[in-house]
Amino acid sequence: MRWERAGATQTQPDVNPAAARLSGAERRELGEIEARIAEAEAAAEAAREMLAQPETATHHDRLQQAWTDVEAADARVAAMYARWQELEDKREA
Repeated sequence: MRWERAGATQTQPDVNPAAARLSGAERRELGEIEARIAEAEAAAEAAREMLAQPETATHHDRLQQAWTDVEAADARVAAMYARWQELEDKREA
């Protein structure tokens, strides 16, 4: 892009539109999010395994906590997938 100012002509560097869509922090987040999702899915699976243990099922307090942990882990995974999609959409826009 060129513009004139006070009789001088200058050239502005071209900006890659795809790169401009995501900030540096967002690009870094996008690069790391798959590993973070895998960790969150592993935590969700571990919470489900705890819920399935017979000793958990026979104790009301443990059962309640295990169910709360499963719900929280599943919500975290869902939120991370939503964020991943948001970043991908922004990158492709």
